[in-house]
Amino acid sequence: MTDDREALLAAWVDELRTALGLPELPADIDTVLALAGRVAHGVVRPAAPLATFLAGYAAGRRSGAADAALSKGIDAELATIDRLLAARDAGAGGAE
Repeated sequence: MTDDREALLAAWVDELRTALGLPELPADIDTVLALAGRVAHGVVRPAAPLATFLAGYAAGRRSGAADAALSKGIDAELATIDRLLAARDAGAGGAE
């Protein structure tokens, strides 16, 4: 990603985080983007935003409180998606 795109992305994420009332990001941007890329290529492209949305939704439900959700992040949910992708790859003989 070019510096201009990275700056634009960082500004958008900060603006969105503020608008949503999040004091900090619950996950690393690069981690979420990399996982979305793996989902897009390992399943189908439209699955990527759905996977990231569902990970965030599940993290929110798991926490029971907004502050707890931020402290725990969504690492467990992202790891679950990673495991599902690995199982799909193993089932397909590792080929994409």
